[in-house]
Formats: sequence, C-alpha cells, structure tokens
Amino acid sequence: SEAEVTLLTNSIAHAIYGVDLDGLCTFANDACIDMLGYNNQAELLGQEMHTLMRHSHSDGSACSKQECKILEALHNGKSTYVEHEMFGRKDGSFFPATYWAYPVTLEGEVKGGVVTFIDITEQLGVKDELKRSKILLDSIVEHMPVTVFLKDAQELRFVLFNNAGEKLLGFEHKDLIGKNDYDLFPQEQADAFTRNDRLVLESHKLLEITE
Repeated sequence: SEAEVTLLTNSIAHAIYGVDLDGLCTFANDACIDMLGYNNQAELLGQEMHTLMRHSHSDGSACSKQECKILEALHNGKSTYVEHEMFGRKDGSFFPATYWAYPVTLEGEVKGGVVTFIDITEQLGVKDELKRSKILLDSIVEHMPVTVFLKDAQELRFVLFNNAGEKLLGFEHKDLIGKNDYDLFPQEQADAFTRNDRLVLESHKLLEITE
C-alpha cells in the first residue's frame, strides 16, 4: 500500500524522490525533505525538481536540462550514476551530492523515475585532507638527506626515488622511474638486490644489510 511504501522510504537514510515524465515531483522521503532544507513533502510535490534544486555541475556551473543525467534517464529508459554534482537547498546554499536515477517502467513504457542521493560533503573533506597529507609526506621524503625509494611488489620496478637517491646514483628522476635493478646495475649486483627484495616480500620481515 501507499502507506507501507512511505514507511519504507522514510526508514532509509538516503534521500529519495520520484518524478513524472516532466520531472515534476511525485513523492519525497523525509531524508530528501531534510537534506534540501524543506519542512514537508507538500513543498516539493508538483515542483519541477531540476529547477527547484538548481542542479549544477561539480564546479558550481549551472547544469542545463539538456545535460541533466536524471532527465536523460527518463528519456532513454536507462539508469544512471553520477559521483559528484551540486544540489541546491531551499535557503540558497549548495551541497555536493552523489546520486542514482532509475526510470520506472510499466508494461515496457517509462512512466517516471526515482532518484536517490547522498550528501558527500564529509567524504570530500576526508579526500582533501588525504591529498594534503600526501603532498606533505611527498615533500618530506623528497628532501630527506638519505636515499629513499619504493618498488612495486610484482616486477620490482622503481615507482619512487627521492632527490638524495638520484644524486647518489647519478641519474635523473625520469631515468629511474619504471626501471628495475637490471636496468641500472651489473648482473651480479642486480641479482643480489632482487634476491633480497623477494626475501623481504615473502617473509614480511625487515632485512638488515651490512655493506
């Protein structure tokens, strides 16, 4: 029944709303109403959601109806997923959202659509923090006075070499990345390096080498 569907959608944390073929709202769950900053479903019913939500691209530029993936799903009958675009609240503010849009079909004919979305403000904040941390770590490694390098575990090719290592070996960065020991050292020395690398990978223990 309609009451059971309403109860079900309101128990879901994701925001959900339905639209007809003209993009007019047919229902909205509590999470959707709350996330968009409205007081009740009546404020959304019958409203053209693309315009009401001021649907925008991730950079904040306006998303036209011709570009809208939600409306496109209604027209081509195929579900869609968008990782990051912007939706507008009632108070004029915007938030980043990930959304899924599903066409609703009856006897092979599209009758409308259902959209579910989440606010990804927190996730983007974590991603930005991780990016800043990586930049800081890369800077520290690059300026350390000792050689630091990193190899991939499969082919033992260099994926990172800091400035001290480049100076020690007398190679430029571009001549080291993607190479392995056999590209840089004599056969006997490369064999020893490779043997030690494989030993560390298999034992999961540090190996101290005295030169």
